[in-house]
Amino acid sequence: MSGCAATLIAAVFASGCGVSESVDPVAQAAAVTQSLPGASIRFRGEIISPFSSRPLHFGGEGLLNNDPVAARLRYRFSDLGLAARGGPLSFEVRILRHVFFFHLPLLAARLHGKQWIKFDEGRAAQAAGLGSLPSADELDPDQYLTYLRAASGGLTSTGNQVIDGVATSGYRGEFELQRAARLAPRDRRAATIAAVGNLEHITGVHAIPFQVWIDGKHRVRRMSIAEGESSSQAYAVKIFITVDFVRFGEEPRTPAPPSAQTLDVSSAAVRALKAQLRAES
Repeated sequence: MSGCAATLIAAVFASGCGVSESVDPVAQAAAVTQSLPGASIRFRGEIISPFSSRPLHFGGEGLLNNDPVAARLRYRFSDLGLAARGGPLSFEVRILRHVFFFHLPLLAARLHGKQWIKFDEGRAAQAAGLGSLPSADELDPDQYLTYLRAASGGLTSTGNQVIDGVATSGYRGEFELQRAARLAPRDRRAATIAAVGNLEHITGVHAIPFQVWIDGKHRVRRMSIAEGESSSQAYAVKIFITVDFVRFGEEPRTPAPPSAQTLDVSSAAVRALKAQLRAES
């Protein structure tokens, strides 16, 4: 959508037309942000896993596109033992709706001359006879904006903060995962349902705490999400991520890698999943 459309959405929220008189500023800002043509972002965080003796720290940057939804992201892990020659382990992810492309230089020797791994989440789920699969959508920062659209009350103001030279207002709260799945926009609903199911399964929690900073144009400038923070499951993986929205506007479209350079692992994933389901039945 254009900037004019984003302004219109903000005005509708603010006017109370079609919504409750008490408009949640976080849900409003998430909707406005997703209505924009795109954004340039940077992110950082850590993963706490029972299978690792120390947290795994990561960072990166990327571009988000809307209409259609797509993303191009570069992740860097600074403290993995697999990092080549002491440098950070990095990989690129391209997301085109429900299709994920991974470029992992570390695995290049095992890809039979290919440079990219392709995983079609939607096609694999259909072939496996399932409504959804454990989701890779948690790699996509846009998914967190979809979650924030389900925020509803219970917010605490955290005061004002200047981020990248822009004045913002901060809020703290939590969103209910099932509410996020119900309220997700149509073009993001399938991915959100899959992501919510995966999160509830691996963490055992049904609500996620967040912090958000919103600028004067009702746009999210920074969001921090704590996935699985309150989980009591022994093997829960906890992810803490902060995403900064550095620039808004039309961004270069995210292209799919050339098919000749891509190894499609969707079918192999279906076979592995079916074998696991048979073993559990």
